[in-house]
Amino acid sequence: SDIAALKIGFQNFVFLFLAALLFVSGCSKKETVRLRLMFWADAAEFARMKQQAAVFEEQNHGIRVELVRTTPHRDYPAKVLQELSRGALPDVFALDLSDFAEMRKKGLLRDVSGRADDLFDFQPRLTECFFQENRLWAVPATCSTQVLYYNKRKFDRAGIPYPSDSWDWGDLKQAAERLTLAEEGSGRIIQYGLDLDPDMAAWAAFVWQNGGEIFDPDTGKWLLGSPAVLGKNAAALQFYVDLIHESRVAQANSALAAADSQEPSFEKRFSAMVFAGRSLAAHLQKEEGIGWDVSPMPKNLKRATTLSAQGYGISSFTEHPEEAWKLVRFLTGPTSQTKLAMGGRSVPARVSAAQSRVFLDFPGKLSINNRAFIDSLYYARPLQTAPCWAEVERIVAEETDLLFSSGKGLARDSLIRAQSRIDKLMAATQVPHLNAPPERKSVTKKK
Repeated sequence: SDIAALKIGFQNFVFLFLAALLFVSGCSKKETVRLRLMFWADAAEFARMKQQAAVFEEQNHGIRVELVRTTPHRDYPAKVLQELSRGALPDVFALDLSDFAEMRKKGLLRDVSGRADDLFDFQPRLTECFFQENRLWAVPATCSTQVLYYNKRKFDRAGIPYPSDSWDWGDLKQAAERLTLAEEGSGRIIQYGLDLDPDMAAWAAFVWQNGGEIFDPDTGKWLLGSPAVLGKNAAALQFYVDLIHESRVAQANSALAAADSQEPSFEKRFSAMVFAGRSLAAHLQKEEGIGWDVSPMPKNLKRATTLSAQGYGISSFTEHPEEAWKLVRFLTGPTSQTKLAMGGRSVPARVSAAQSRVFLDFPGKLSINNRAFIDSLYYARPLQTAPCWAEVERIVAEETDLLFSSGKGLARDSLIRAQSRIDKLMAATQVPHLNAPPERKSVTKKK
């Protein structure tokens, strides 16, 4: 009987042991969560994201990340909607400010309000951008402001002091004229003082600096050719265009041509100054011999510059909101932000990362005024949050093309024609009412 009892006990033990193995095996399968992360990226950024995903998986056992990459960004919004139409919307996706209104309109974003307990460490300007109707819809990751890049060697040869935060439009024009060089005899320009982009996103800062407005965030109406601000808007755009065709300090380009098809004259050392965002810094660190630095945008009646920002949002359709939040927190966490700062392509959204030596000492071999990007956040304004941005951008490009390519016509007339077309577009389009973040006031820097 004792032997029989032992046999029964052993059999029960084996049964329970096998059952436990099956239970653990079943649990492990259930605990494996697969998240789809969608973003746009070039080869270098894709490699960084693959590394980030691998680290996240190592730190979060049971979660696997599938990367869904699109390039370039102009194809990204359509790709997101395509994924939605086939029922495969990613759990987490990167979000540019220019995508924000459309994603909100279609209800693709999950409210993440109250999730982040350290929003104090993010640049206030950025959280405002993704904070609408008292809710946070995405966590900021990166940003950039438009600043003035300049070739120090060209300034040295011309005997001109480097740009400073006291520069105004007059200083910019005077320096650009002195830095523009023509070949003796033929008069052919062999060096331009400025490299000017005809895109509206480039000259918008000049409109704001002159006291003008492009659109009203409270009403959602475009104001480019509105009688109330037409004079200030037209004067700013005309000043910008006249630098090209009157002062001849910048090369003429078509407003309709793709930006990536135009010659990057600053990188080719054909021009002495250019207005650009942070991504140019990462590119220039690979160029030997330029000797470059950055300075805040020149001012006029006030200070202003453009702001771009990116973040990560959680899909409202995700079946794994908790795991998706872990991924968002990882991608926007201190460690990821520090690694991002090392690449020099963007300004980290976290104050701690942007104020770290990793960011401020970039690119290491040179002494660059990296604080210009941070300080200008206080007067930077987002433009691409405006309704129907892509369609309006195309209309403005068509109406200003002759201005930029040949100098024909007046800025005032171009803006009036553009406004008329924009009004018709908006009348036929239903757009969500999203209040743009308020303009932040400058703060006194501690010495």
